[in-house]
Amino acid sequence: MHELARQHLAEQIRKGSPHFTKGQKVWLNTKNLNIGYPTRKMAPKREGPFIIEERIGPVDYRLTLP
Repeated sequence: MHELARQHLAEQIRKGSPHFTKGQKVWLNTKNLNIGYPTRKMAPKREGPFIIEERIGPVDYRLTLP
């Protein structure tokens, strides 16, 4: 069991972060956003989908927001 978990973790590290292209739709993680819910527990975990306008850095993207 431990060996399977280790292999799974090693595979995730080898894959790296996902790469997206301009025009793709993605979901925005709301973990660091204040979106006006009374408690963090009631707030949605993700917002979207939003369209990618451009790639800014290796893991940074500009999204088209409403």
